Amino acid sequence: MYMACDNPGITNIRKGILVPMIQKCYVVWVGRTPGIYETWDECKSEVVGFPEARCKGFSTLEQAEKALKDGWEKHWGKKDQKYKADIKYPDEIQKNSIVVDVSCSGPNGPMEYRGIGLKEKRIIFERGSFRVGTNNIGEFLAIVEAIRHIAKNGHYDTIYSDSQVAIGWVRNKTCKTTLERSEATKEIHAIIDEALEWLRKNKYSCKVIKWKTTQWGEIPADYGRK
Repeated sequence: MYMACDNPGITNIRKGILVPMIQKCYVVWVGRTPGIYETWDECKSEVVGFPEARCKGFSTLEQAEKALKDGWEKHWGKKDQKYKADIKYPDEIQKNSIVVDVSCSGPNGPMEYRGIGLKEKRIIFERGSFRVGTNNIGEFLAIVEAIRHIAKNGHYDTIYSDSQVAIGWVRNKTCKTTLERSEATKEIHAIIDEALEWLRKNKYSCKVIKWKTTQWGEIPADYGRK
């Protein structure tokens, strides 16, 4: 199926040219060059390392075009945000921290993840959804993104995740996922490989700590979809 694209805000789909209908595309509201991108690799080059980047994947080009016009405030970070301003956490919890969590709809996706500043209760980053992924992969990628955010911007000194497995992967600079490499998993494995490369080439000083769910309740980045 082919369609003409008339949205002047699109970056990599030129105006007036017939282009194939794509299965999924990515909107970059805040990045090096805002617009709509057909692949995660293109989107990633626009947002990775860009301060306070805003991007999100959409199932169709029509949805992406509308979201680009609407602006990020209507679409980015709006899913299942349930913050309680009056919640009290134990003194042992480091408040100057980023808490991360994952939503995975099945054993192998779709998957998405996000990181939230605990003290100010705001979303620092949100990625996905990815058509293929697992809970541990999402936790791993979320921790690495939080580490990279702190390494670049400072401000926070602690990261909390409720996945001991993912914390171990980060500590050992490995990702022992059983998700096989295939055409369907090519995208998510490329992201994993890039995260591992960063870990192996860079040092970080922030702490990565297990969130004690049984004692403290659900991690504040939880999507509330259980």
